[in-house]
Amino acid sequence: MFLMMGTTYSMADNGYVVGIQQLPATAQEVITKCFADKKVMTILKERGEYEVIFNNGEKIEFNNKGEWTEVSCHITQVPDILVPDPIKMLIKTDFANSKIVKIDRTRNGKKYEIKLNNGLEVEFDKKFNVKKVDD
Repeated sequence: MFLMMGTTYSMADNGYVVGIQQLPATAQEVITKCFADKKVMTILKERGEYEVIFNNGEKIEFNNKGEWTEVSCHITQVPDILVPDPIKMLIKTDFANSKIVKIDRTRNGKKYEIKLNNGLEVEFDKKFNVKKVDD
């Protein structure tokens, strides 16, 4: 019956696999705009959150509203459209030869954490002030 509705479910740890059509519309739009050149390998749903894994191992996580919460692009870089302008500007000026390969944001965008391809991790508050730099 699930196949007739276009839905495929199978157990994967504590979550289950869903099709792209089960993602919230906002999440589908992000994938279409930012990852059009990537092939979706699997989508896991667990406790109302989604993890989209691409065939190259990169991933993006969404909350139940379809807002991204984490983007991990260890092979390429996080799409510029997903990085807030103040963070892009800081990276361009202070870390000119670096690329953002991972970005996390907490609920309501109150905190951002990024990881650069040189291994540095930078934490920002909700006003995009640098709170911490780790190597």
